[in-house]
Amino acid sequence: MSITKWNEEVICFLINRLLRFLGHNSGEIRNDIKKRGIMCRYAMYSYKSHYACFKCKKGFKRRNLKDINRDLVESKVFHCPDCRSIMVNVGLDCEVPSKKDVKKWKVLESLYEIGITYHSCGCSGPGYIPKELDELKAYLEKTKSQYEHNYQSLLKEEIYDQVEIKKRNESLTHWSKKVEEIQNVIDSL
Repeated sequence: MSITKWNEEVICFLINRLLRFLGHNSGEIRNDIKKRGIMCRYAMYSYKSHYACFKCKKGFKRRNLKDINRDLVESKVFHCPDCRSIMVNVGLDCEVPSKKDVKKWKVLESLYEIGITYHSCGCSGPGYIPKELDELKAYLEKTKSQYEHNYQSLLKEEIYDQVEIKKRNESLTHWSKKVEEIQNVIDSL
């Protein structure tokens, strides 16, 4: 989760808690939020995260351990009840496909491999996420071109400070790895 999304989630949660403390009930808070066009549904209730097993093509909802014990720093690793392989957290907004829908499972797994999941704070959702293979290819090509643009922009910068040169080289390495990751996924489709 990005720092911005995390901050957004925490702020929504704290506002909700403050309003409850001041005597507003949950129904009033929800209605007020809906009227204003703000939909931060995950700050108001505890929802179960979706976990997926790509080996068995099964999805399960699991309760977040932070909801049980707020002092926990690490999450528990969940294993698939059928094959015992490690399940991955694909987020609260994920619609896990049926076991028979192999194409959608391929899309979900490909997105997960490059770090795209269905995590959001609930205000605006996770954004556009393709559901079909042809949509996925077009999406990945567009994302790859954006990453290549970022890489090329960094190359054009004239930097003379040694610290800034080091930072730029790290950024160039980052963007080249991202381009390579996406190209590998495109080639595997």
